[in-house]
Amino acid sequence: WVCAGDEIYYMTAIENAARVLNIFVGLEHCFFMSLETIFWRTKARSVFRTRSADLNATAGMAAQQGIYNLFLAVGAILSAAIVDHRGLVVYPMFMLWAACFGATSILPKIFLFQGMPALVTVAVALLAFPTQGEALNLTILGVVGAAVLAVGGAYWKKVDEEAKGAAEPMVNK
Repeated sequence: WVCAGDEIYYMTAIENAARVLNIFVGLEHCFFMSLETIFWRTKARSVFRTRSADLNATAGMAAQQGIYNLFLAVGAILSAAIVDHRGLVVYPMFMLWAACFGATSILPKIFLFQGMPALVTVAVALLAFPTQGEALNLTILGVVGAAVLAVGGAYWKKVDEEAKGAAEPMVNK
């Protein structure tokens, strides 16, 4: 049970599961943040396959990305403590969307490590939702957002590859 002002709110097992999963994905994103900020030039190098020559040039961008992951983590963890079902869905949904973009623009296995835990968390949180109409609206929003970001990621990858190809020096022409 949780106290919400003067009222006592009794949580179901599925709500408890959604809260535990939100804490899990929040802690997972704290780990991502530490890789992108604290360990960028050491341990993260092998995780992200960053070349030694690129470490200093990409450190600022990685740290910025790490802070965004920290914001997602804090939101997911705090939503587990607040008696509002929307937070249990929204923060892992944002994580899912980021994974869709990352999987189509950078590396497909990003979806396995970042997207699947978020997807399971969103699904469990939607099952715990008290009103089916609002749960359906959030599901539609989630699917549309994931599709848009997956297509956007694929488009970004295509544009990035074309830019890299155009930047290569002309040899034997």
